[in-house]
Amino acid sequence: MKVLLALTLLVAVCQAHASSRLPADLLRGGALSPALLAARPGDARCHNNSLSCGSCSTVNQCAFLAGGYTYISSFGCPNSAPYCENGKCVSQSDECGVPPVARGIVCSEDGYIPDAGDCSKYYICKNLIPYVYNCPQGHVYDHLRGGCVREDISPDSCYKFPFSGTVPEYLYYKPDPAVYAVNYGGSNVFVSRCPDGYRIDTKNPNEPCQPFCTQQGRIADDEDKRAYYDCNLATSAQSTCTHCSAPGVLSDPVKSWCPVGVEYSPLLQRCNVP
Repeated sequence: MKVLLALTLLVAVCQAHASSRLPADLLRGGALSPALLAARPGDARCHNNSLSCGSCSTVNQCAFLAGGYTYISSFGCPNSAPYCENGKCVSQSDECGVPPVARGIVCSEDGYIPDAGDCSKYYICKNLIPYVYNCPQGHVYDHLRGGCVREDISPDSCYKFPFSGTVPEYLYYKPDPAVYAVNYGGSNVFVSRCPDGYRIDTKNPNEPCQPFCTQQGRIADDEDKRAYYDCNLATSAQSTCTHCSAPGVLSDPVKSWCPVGVEYSPLLQRCNVP
């Protein structure tokens, strides 16, 4: 019985000693035996570092375990520093030719979208995938140019949504009323856009984007390739409109269709027939 008790105590002491050494020794690696060190090759995803780039927009986290770096997890770079270089997230990159996919941005239509609160940042939606772009220091996003300009030369390019604090609140983006923002309170602010020629009704935002006349011409229907909307000059009897920018000057949009088998051409502004 004494021998058994002694063996039990010896095992307990060894286990306690081993567990007390584990964290520091595993991270150092130097205290482990050469045989154990040689038995564990490094993970290729770690690139022999605790932090390395998994892609142009993700960082791999690794730990030095038993003589080699072991992959632990990955995290995506934030929109303010979307590129990964040398294991760190940076705002600009000369190595990554592909813009990173934005996080927390939802594209409802393709096109340019400003950031809700940061004039030095914007997004391009392509195939409903948002890509984030950051302007250089001292520059801001200009929506009409679709790029960055110097803030000291073009200070009006920096437009911020004038939220009043009402929740929820829908506001147009002044440089492009097809773009709008929705404020649900706190940091829950989202920016989206309607199709070309469409707007939301900020007083009735639950309705989908509607065609909106800003000049004489036509607007393509967003869902029916045969359909379009005529925007005409108002007659003397038309003094008001609900979906036009100039009451008494323009009419509300009037829906029409091309013949069966013929599609409307937004480029030509007419039914695409010979």
